[in-house]
Amino acid sequence: MRKFLLKFGSILLLNLYAVQAISQMELTGVIVDKETGDPIPYAQVMLMMRPAGTLSNLEGEFRINVSDRDATDTLIFMYLGYSKMKIPVSKYIASKISKIEMSTETFLLKELVVNLKRHASMSK
Repeated sequence: MRKFLLKFGSILLLNLYAVQAISQMELTGVIVDKETGDPIPYAQVMLMMRPAGTLSNLEGEFRINVSDRDATDTLIFMYLGYSKMKIPVSKYIASKISKIEMSTETFLLKELVVNLKRHASMSK
């Protein structure tokens, strides 16, 4: 029994050490309009392969935590009216990007027809 507990304890300690070996890093930056340079508030910043994300603040600044395991993942930047941007995490770290310049995107919508039907409760 004692040998089992020693082996189990050793395995547990090795696993805890391995978990601590995964380093955490905070990626930061600012999201701006490419044409005007104005900050884009509340833009979405997320990782493609795991459920992690954040929003930029009023000044377009964001912070997102990533680990070593996220090095092969991709950062996605989205905001309504702008083209979606994808940047690999490894490229973001290596190039020390701090400013994300997003371009506006125009959408053509099909014709919208609105019909008004009165309900009995609305006629009074």
